[in-house]
Amino acid sequence: MSIRVSTVTLFGVLLSGSLALAQTAPTAPDPRPAGPPPAERPAPRPAAGEVRSDRQEVRADRKEIREDRKDLREDRKEIRQDRKEIREDRKDVRDAAKAGDREAAKAAAADLRRDRAELRKDVRELREDKRDLREDKRELRQDKRDTKQDARDAKQERREDRREAARPAAGTPPSAPQR
Repeated sequence: MSIRVSTVTLFGVLLSGSLALAQTAPTAPDPRPAGPPPAERPAPRPAAGEVRSDRQEVRADRKEIREDRKDLREDRKEIRQDRKEIREDRKDVRDAAKAGDREAAKAAAADLRRDRAELRKDVRELREDKRDLREDKRELRQDKRDTKQDARDAKQERREDRREAARPAAGTPPSAPQR
């Protein structure tokens, strides 16, 4: 016995089977990813704490900058004083040389050498303090950037949390037609 099946019959059987499958499948997939139900949402992210700590770092950097500027003022004052002493020592050396007093000239020359060494030391400290000030300013700029970025991130996270809270839970029909 030979079974002959027409293409129309075969097509009808396939169509009826796919119709049965379509009726058992959900009508429309949820376009949004299913998030945790509102009760199980994670706690707020610690971005606000990061902003707070960044602001504390900014305040600390500003304090360091003020101290560095104070050190620079003191160093410049010491340098002015050293230069004044060097001028006086040069005058003493000239006066002792004119008077012909070798011992006084030697003592004045020794004072001049000490004052020059003191000046070099103070200039070196000034350079180090300037370097510290530049570094502290650089750190301040970086901390300000970090603070702004963390504030932006916290704002974005709050916005995302509000959007997630406004979404209906998975499996519930939407309250308004979705486009």
